[in-house]
Amino acid sequence: MIYISRNSQNFLGKWWWTLDRTLFFWVIILMSIGVVLVLAAGPAEGFSYPVPSFYFAKRHIASVLLGLGLMVLFSFLRWPIFCYLCGFLFMVSLAGIVLTKFLGPEIKGARRWLVVGGVSVQFSELIRPCLVVLCGWFLEKEKNNPSFWGKEWALLCVGLSVLFVFMQPDVGSSFLMLATCFFQFFLAGLSWGWIFLWALMASIVLLGAYWLFPHVALRLNHFFDPYTIDPYGSHFQISQSIKAFIRGGALGVGPGEGHIKKTLPDAHTDFIFSVGAEEFGGLLCLVILSLYVWIGGRLFARIWGCVFLGPFLAASGLTLQFSLQILVNLATVLALIPPKGMTLPFLSYGGSSVVSLSLGFGILFALTRKKTP
Repeated sequence: MIYISRNSQNFLGKWWWTLDRTLFFWVIILMSIGVVLVLAAGPAEGFSYPVPSFYFAKRHIASVLLGLGLMVLFSFLRWPIFCYLCGFLFMVSLAGIVLTKFLGPEIKGARRWLVVGGVSVQFSELIRPCLVVLCGWFLEKEKNNPSFWGKEWALLCVGLSVLFVFMQPDVGSSFLMLATCFFQFFLAGLSWGWIFLWALMASIVLLGAYWLFPHVALRLNHFFDPYTIDPYGSHFQISQSIKAFIRGGALGVGPGEGHIKKTLPDAHTDFIFSVGAEEFGGLLCLVILSLYVWIGGRLFARIWGCVFLGPFLAASGLTLQFSLQILVNLATVLALIPPKGMTLPFLSYGGSSVVSLSLGFGILFALTRKKTP
C-alpha cells in the first residue's frame, strides 16, 4: 500500500494533498459505471455494424484509461500553461473540423469524424474545453488591460467554432458552445449591446438549423405534432427509450437481460441511460443522477475559491458545459425535448467525448486545487 505523507514536500505529495480527492474518486466511480453500461450495450450494437461482440467495450476501456491519464496530467498544470496549451489545441481542433467537412466520412447525413492514424477523431468534442479556457483568458486580459480587445477575440473564436461545427451539421454542440460562452461573458459583465449580439447569434443558429437541415425541422415538427411523418426514425428511438424505462422498473431485468437495446439505435452512445434503466432499473438511474448532482454542486462550490477572473471564468464555463450536456441527453431520452444526439458525460461510448471531458476535468482539478497542502 502506497502512503503519501501530508507533510511531504515532493511534487507528487503536494499534488495529492491539494487535489480534491473526493471529487476525483466520484468521477472515477462514474467512469466505472460507464464501462459497465457499455459492456451491457456493446454486444447488441456489435451485431448491428457488424463488429466483434466486445469491440465497443474494449475501445471504451482504452479511452477511459487514456482519459484518466490526461486528467491526472492536466491536474498538475497551472493557469498560464493552460492558456497557451489550449490555444494550440484550439487551432489544431479548428483545422480538424474544417478538414472533417471535406475529408470525413458521411455518417447518417453528417460529417463529424476524421480518421487520423486509423482512429476516428471528433474534433468538435475536443474544441469545447479549449474554447472555454480561451474565452476566460481573453476576458481576463481585457479586465486587466481595457485597451485589449478581449471580448472581440473571444467572440471571434466562438463564432468560428460555432460556424464550422454547425456546418457538419451538429446543432446541439453549436448551442452548447454558445450557451457556455455567453455564460462566461455574462459573468465578466455585459452591456445591453453585447446581450443583443448574443441573442442575434442564437436566433441565427436556431432559424438556420430549422430552414437548412430537414432532419432538424422534422424533429421539431414531430415533437410538437406526433402525427407528423418521421422518415429519420427519431420517434422510434424515443418510443423505444421510454419502453426501456417502463420495462426496467425499479430494479431492472438484470445484467445482459435487456431486449430493447437490440432494436434501439445508438444504444451505446446517446441512449446509454435507457440501457441502464432497463437492465439495472430506476435504482441505478437515481445513483447516476445523484452522482451528477453531487459532482456539479461540488464543482460550483469550489469555483468560488478561484481568486483570479480567468480561472474563475474557465472553471465556471467547464462546469456549466458538463451540466448542460447532462441535461440535454437526459431530456432527450425522456422525451422532454426534441431528439438531439449528445453523449452522456463519462457514461456513453465515444473516445473523443471521454478524452474531451477528461481534459476538461483535468483543468477543473487544477484550477480548484488548494493553495497549500
